[in-house]
Amino acid sequence: MKHIKLLLLSLFMLIAILIGCSRIGVFKEIKEEPKKIAFISMKQGGQLWGNVKNGARMAHEETQCLVDFYAPIEETDSFSQIKYLEQAASGDFDAIIIAPSDLTLLSTTVQKVQRRGAKVLQIYNETIAYDGFEQFKMMTDFTPVGDSIANFLIEKSGNNPIHVLLVGSLLHTSAGSQTELSIKQRFKDNSNIKFETIYCFGDKERAEDLVVEKLKKNESINFIIALDETSSDGIIDAIHSTDSHNAKIIAWGNSLNNIEGLEDGYVDAIVAINGFGLGYRSIYAALDLIDGKAIPSTPLDFAIVTKDTFLEDRNQRLLFPQLL
Repeated sequence: MKHIKLLLLSLFMLIAILIGCSRIGVFKEIKEEPKKIAFISMKQGGQLWGNVKNGARMAHEETQCLVDFYAPIEETDSFSQIKYLEQAASGDFDAIIIAPSDLTLLSTTVQKVQRRGAKVLQIYNETIAYDGFEQFKMMTDFTPVGDSIANFLIEKSGNNPIHVLLVGSLLHTSAGSQTELSIKQRFKDNSNIKFETIYCFGDKERAEDLVVEKLKKNESINFIIALDETSSDGIIDAIHSTDSHNAKIIAWGNSLNNIEGLEDGYVDAIVAINGFGLGYRSIYAALDLIDGKAIPSTPLDFAIVTKDTFLEDRNQRLLFPQLL
């Protein structure tokens, strides 16, 4: 009888150990369930957003988090971004990354879903923070870009009068607004410079037509500056369609057209944004946000690339992130 009791006791202890191990295994499995992130960009196409997504994909592979990508076909479609944002906030995502295409239209929705508990990280562009509403954002300060463009204008113009044509796609993006404002701030007390701004509303053909029209009417225009990729494409097309201009061109982004233009001499500088790094770092920042950690204060990584600086290692990495 004593041996039977000892055997039963040993069997009971073995069962208890196995059950305990099973519970630990279940707990471990639950604890290590991957985080899920919704990534909402401004549009489906474009070199910049392709680089951003590639960077996010690399970070997703490193961290084993799950990332679902959403984007409207056209960058002017802010209402689709609002729909994606609301759907993601109502789903089972742990965080949402968004590059808002309108600083006013998306502001109310961002605040509404954050108040409901959604963790929203804004990248590239940011919305207005009404009443001091706390925003989580990364690489949304484009003031240094405007400052660098202003330096280029000063360097290339000498003491000659400056007539600048700024070309933007969307009226209400923080990136375009901050860039334009910081350029103008540098020349606010200079009567020797004139600015004009036109918008193509997401249509590169419209940008081309507007630039051609402006060049025909204003021979004094000696600088044309793109504030985004769509406008940059239109400017390049306009330059190809007219020979009667002496304006220096500052393109935006690392598209093949821009790089070829720089090499061939009809583009004088490129605003090269590190889209790959933006997408990559945004995933890690979103994971920090999920864990309740502070979002790192990461400045926008960019450079004004000219033909003289084209072959510098850092600029090559900005222009060809898919190769280097």
